Amino acid sequence: PTLIGLCIAASCGFCLQHWLGRCLPIVRLTVFYPPTLKAGELWRLWSHVLLHSDLGHLTMNLLHILNSLDLEGVARGSGYPNSYALGSLHTARVVGLTAAYGALVSSVTCFGAMIEGASAVCFGLDGALLAACALQLGAGADPSLQGFLMMRGVYAMLHMGMDLLRGCSSPQGTIGNAAHIAGFIGGFCYVVLALPALGDRPVPTVGCYAGGSRRGSYEECLAFFSPSYAVPVYDARRAALIVLASGAGLALLNAFFWHRSVHPSADGYSVLVKA
Repeated sequence: PTLIGLCIAASCGFCLQHWLGRCLPIVRLTVFYPPTLKAGELWRLWSHVLLHSDLGHLTMNLLHILNSLDLEGVARGSGYPNSYALGSLHTARVVGLTAAYGALVSSVTCFGAMIEGASAVCFGLDGALLAACALQLGAGADPSLQGFLMMRGVYAMLHMGMDLLRGCSSPQGTIGNAAHIAGFIGGFCYVVLALPALGDRPVPTVGCYAGGSRRGSYEECLAFFSPSYAVPVYDARRAALIVLASGAGLALLNAFFWHRSVHPSADGYSVLVKA
């Protein structure tokens, strides 16, 4: 399973970071330091999720990830609904996308920060879960599931609220919360863009008029939470793509234009370019 594997990898990374960090340059090799984008060290967009500042940071993220096992659909109890499960492959894609997207967007707010942790992934999983639940509710899910889906979404929002408050109390709260919000947006947009099977069934759609007017053409639409909030599939996917591309483009513009004078290894962290 993707998420169990991520938890094991993050735990191993934490042990290496804090037990062997004095002997091996673990942090230098894996932390995401935005200027290293110029050196082409793209692996850092994903390797930073293996690092955590302290045991509390790691524990909070592990609990958050384990709370999302139902999204992957590999740890269901008897009779537990799976109508919003993405499966292991799409869950892995959400993890990869939100890890990179959260790191890139957070680099815009603080280009000189050392970014580590799986918080953006945690929020990305919540974003994907909320999108999946929203699509099921909007398409008129089984009445017996509506209450569950609503409460599952609310529970995810409460968990995110706790992490946001934790981020605000941190000296680097601005950086952390930028990654959190970006991760959530990335996870939500992934589901809208990729339209993965939910519970081994195609994403549910409804019919609606383009532009919200009966004068428009009648199209296949994605409805979020309610049929009243229906958007043509093409428009929804295009909007999701624009959001993701804009965040990544802004981060690259920030690195290669606005901070073009900053050396790729300004603090000696690059392994491909010498300071």
